Formats: sequence, structure tokens, C-alpha cells
Amino acid sequence: MFRELGPLVAAIVLTGFAGASIAAEIGSMVVSEEIEALKPRRSTRFRFLVVPRVIATALMMICLAVVADLVGATGGLAVGRFFLGLSTEPVSRSHV
Repeated sequence: MFRELGPLVAAIVLTGFAGASIAAEIGSMVVSEEIEALKPRRSTRFRFLVVPRVIATALMMICLAVVADLVGATGGLAVGRFFLGLSTEPVSRSHV
């Protein structure tokens, strides 16, 4: 759960949501000619438009993967406790 499934589910959700949002935002900037307005500033459009979004997406991917791992562990605990009847009390090692 923690190494593969949580980050994978988080990545699928993030790429679907953020990828579409970023593409729509840059597309509307092309239509309204905001990108053409960056030429007089002599700034690189890639650095101004893409780099902040990639950095933000990478940072949020880490946060979303942690949340997905916590939700997955809590869901596994709930299924084990309520549906399978497993105990959540720690096992005493003195009788082993």
C-alpha cells in the first residue's frame, strides 16, 4: 500500500485533475493573447509559465501520496476491525 498503490492512485488523480486544469489555463492564455504579451518582457515563456506549475505539482504529489497512504491504512484498519472481526489491541509478547 505505502510503496506502490497509494502513490499510484494519488498520481492518477493528480494528473487527471491538475493536468487538465493546467492545459485549460494555458489554452485560455493563448486565446486571450496573454502569452504574446510576454515577448516585450524578454522573459522565457517556459520559465514563467511551466516551471512554477511543475514545481507546485511535484510538491503536491508528495502531499497527496501521504494522504492517500493514510486513507489506505485507515481503510484497511476499518475493514479488518469491522468486517473481519480482527482485534486492534496490541499482542502481548510475554506469553510467546
